[in-house]
Amino acid sequence: MLLFVLLTVNWYSAPAFQLAPLAYAGNVVRALDLGSGKNSDAVIDRPALPQRAAAPDAPNIIWVIGESLKPKHMGIYGYARDTTPQLSRMQREGKLIVFDNVLSIGTRTMTSVPYMLHGLQGIDPRGLIYKTPSIFNYARSAGYQTALITAQDFQWRNIDRLFVDKDLGHFQQGIDFSSSVNVSVDADDLRVLDRGVLPYWERSARASAQPVFLVTQMSGSHPPFDAQVPAAFKQFLPETGPNSVNAFDNTVWYTDLYLSRLLAQVRSRSPNTWVIYTSDHGQYVSDRETRFHGDLGEAVTHVPLLVFPPATKGQDMAINTRSPVSQADIMATVLDLMGQQNVTDIDGISLRRPIPADRMRIVSPYMITLHNDPKAAIVLPDGQRHEIDFTQQSVKWADGRVTPYSELPPQWRARIDARQP
Repeated sequence: MLLFVLLTVNWYSAPAFQLAPLAYAGNVVRALDLGSGKNSDAVIDRPALPQRAAAPDAPNIIWVIGESLKPKHMGIYGYARDTTPQLSRMQREGKLIVFDNVLSIGTRTMTSVPYMLHGLQGIDPRGLIYKTPSIFNYARSAGYQTALITAQDFQWRNIDRLFVDKDLGHFQQGIDFSSSVNVSVDADDLRVLDRGVLPYWERSARASAQPVFLVTQMSGSHPPFDAQVPAAFKQFLPETGPNSVNAFDNTVWYTDLYLSRLLAQVRSRSPNTWVIYTSDHGQYVSDRETRFHGDLGEAVTHVPLLVFPPATKGQDMAINTRSPVSQADIMATVLDLMGQQNVTDIDGISLRRPIPADRMRIVSPYMITLHNDPKAAIVLPDGQRHEIDFTQQSVKWADGRVTPYSELPPQWRARIDARQP
């Protein structure tokens, strides 16, 4: 029995889990996760926010969260293949701001997505997230209609408990669009767009004068890559394997199509709308091997960030296109656009303000929403990363040296120690 459990957990952590012989056994682990997830006993204790009417010129805001997409496979980031033809056109036309030096908050969906929607980065083994208002709480407080529409299974580990409350006016998840959705298989992105996102947008825009704040989460480039794009839309063939380079590049092209369709529909009805896109984390992509995206390397932690501002706006963000940006900055930016002030500390900086050139960022899976995996990386503006092992109380420096944790600079340790158990 012990061997069965160990093998099952191992396959659950594998990148090609869905294709493994033990996939059915691994479903047992997923079922247990569903019933005894990390959030199942969490006490949500957030401060109440005052309610006010939105300003007459308050913009609509759509925040799109992709899945496992890495910048190095996007044409707009210099990839040799034209995987982003529509985005490249928008960039040439000055309709798109591309940020180059962006760090994910976590290495897994269950760490990066919850924390970016609370504006927090760094370790959180004690559950600060449960005491911090979410972006939906702030949006409703600012007089916005609020919605979350995801292609994924948001009941896994009860992650929906973090967001689905009185301040979330509309919620749909993957199972609402496809009966086959589970932890590993999501609903088709264009189906979710056409049957969920755009209909909601049209209804809410007609029904109320209140501005709309919508978060939509994609299936994106989730492995197996070849399952994410319908055959009629595949551009790069042959796909030599479920997680091959061609299969991944097809998911990038499909994301480009998704964003272009979304923008065309939104702009036609509401020109005063900001659209923001990022991916939850990156991904290893290779024709030679399939690797899981759980480590702290650049392939996993470097993510795209795209901002589509209304016409004649967004110029103030251009100063930060090469600055050291964190995903936590997206929430700070959204609050800025809403004219909201945070009532508890967050870790983000609005992209409308200059970001310090020497900024130190933290990426970590040491978070209560998943496994509290006791490690983190300090990432400097030039990409150097120093990895911390909290169990061993050691640091592996960028040059390969390993020293005691106590040898970190005091200003770095102070930020980390404040949240240690």
